[in-house]
Amino acid sequence: MPRRAANTRRGLVSWPLYRLLLVIALVPVLVAALATREPALPPTPPTPPAPFNGGAAATRAAYMLSLPKMRGPGGKGDLAAAGWISSQLQRFGYKVSDQTFAADLPGQPNVPMRNVIGYLPGRLPDLIAVVAHHDGVGTGGDDNASSVGVMLELARELRPAALEHGLLFVSTDGGTTGGQGAAYFADHSLLARRVVSAIVLESVAAPDGTPIRIVIRPDTTRGTSPTLFRTARSAIQRTTGRSPVVPGLLDQLSGLAVPYALGEQGPLLARNVPALSLTAGPPPDPNATFTSYSPAQLTDVGNATASLVQQLDGASVIEPGGRPDIFLGTRTMRGWLAETALVALLAPALACTLDMAARCRRRRLPLAPAVTALCWRVLPWAAFLVTLWLLPALPGDLASGLNLAPRPHALGITWSGILLAALAGVAVWRFATRPRTAIVTTVSGGERTSGLVAGLLGLAFASTLLVAFNPFALILVLPAAHAWLLLPTAARAGRRYMVLVYLIGFLGPALLIFEYATQFHLGLSTPRAMLAMTASGYLSPAIAVCLILTAASAAQVAALIAGRYGPAHPPHRLYN
Repeated sequence: MPRRAANTRRGLVSWPLYRLLLVIALVPVLVAALATREPALPPTPPTPPAPFNGGAAATRAAYMLSLPKMRGPGGKGDLAAAGWISSQLQRFGYKVSDQTFAADLPGQPNVPMRNVIGYLPGRLPDLIAVVAHHDGVGTGGDDNASSVGVMLELARELRPAALEHGLLFVSTDGGTTGGQGAAYFADHSLLARRVVSAIVLESVAAPDGTPIRIVIRPDTTRGTSPTLFRTARSAIQRTTGRSPVVPGLLDQLSGLAVPYALGEQGPLLARNVPALSLTAGPPPDPNATFTSYSPAQLTDVGNATASLVQQLDGASVIEPGGRPDIFLGTRTMRGWLAETALVALLAPALACTLDMAARCRRRRLPLAPAVTALCWRVLPWAAFLVTLWLLPALPGDLASGLNLAPRPHALGITWSGILLAALAGVAVWRFATRPRTAIVTTVSGGERTSGLVAGLLGLAFASTLLVAFNPFALILVLPAAHAWLLLPTAARAGRRYMVLVYLIGFLGPALLIFEYATQFHLGLSTPRAMLAMTASGYLSPAIAVCLILTAASAAQVAALIAGRYGPAHPPHRLYN
């Protein structure tokens, strides 16, 4: 009898087990951190390229502003720019070909578009590409006439150079609406399959001394070439005397967890073309004119890009992209090691959650009603998700349905569509979930314990699915998986401490939302943009399902903290 009483007083969480597993889990983390490698840096060209003529680039960019207005994809100014770029590349001696196609845009089906490709063969079959889209935002002066001016001046200055690799200068369409031209080029051009490095120039106009920003965010869980990334950092530092702005650890992890790419490197990386973007940083100025062009700043961008092309040309091997590697300074963390570290960090919380379930069984606390209650809580979230997926097929243009990253000026979903999805979820909650989970009798302490364990089991199940689909997405649930183990301890100190621990669990989603709101200038529209990503399928449906399971688990834990939890029961008991 004394032994049974002692066992009853044991805590719900085995902290010795947790500490042991956490120490073991730190081993893969340390291995991933220490096993970084430094990709080989191609030799610096023995003779630097001739100084780039930023004034000539500014003049070319200014000429684009004299073309007809309507700079959006398919507009008169857009198509006129494509024709002018084609004539310029032909005059410089490139083999020029066009890609004409049509693409659907939000509210604009079957928009005509045109890519212009200038090709210069080299001694090797591999190609180095410079990409800049010719459609524009507003006047098009910043995004993207400035980049086209730099690209054309590069084409003129690099034409006489004796290069080992072939050169491609690609002026794409649809760069402001999701990168339709870049995607079409990667899918349909035979030359794209030979590209070993693609340098995208986008919105490079800026005041003197503005650091160049390197962007590598993908449209899917794929990475760029380590050789391209390290060489770009080196070339920018060497030619401008300023370190480039590079993506930090959080930016890279979130970009692989929930891909969101506004630049054309996104669709290129998704189609196995190693790419990165060079930019002065968002947001572009829609009212920019030729007075916005600083020849000195364009000179820096042109010198850095020319040096990058020549240094890549001297590389004996350019590592391919595809692996979701993490770049830390000049070193690279292998993607599979980063994924292993994240999975290892999940293991202590997962093991302790399963141990909690085993303790409930030993104490003869029924888990079945609590798990059933969790399943009922999944239904409203599932109804909300399914309705979001159906919005593009419903009349009224409630959601665009185009697989594009939402932009601040074109989110791709209406408030009416969001309200309809929310009403579907509320209706299922009111008529299916609430009658089966509402409190009808006094809920015992054992039942509340079972409810908490069931909620954590749901979170563990969703986390395990994320491991199978995309381990990088674990950054969204790891804080909750660990912090919520403290809820039984916090309960002894009072509800306010439980609320604090509960909110700590949302650190992962909060950081993601903050990044979207600030870095991509979505602001208060960030939640709406994420719903648009879900409705269109830009956010992987598998990841969306995992997040819905996580939300249902969070709802059950919230009901426990608020004192509104009840185990599942037949619906008729609610009315007795």
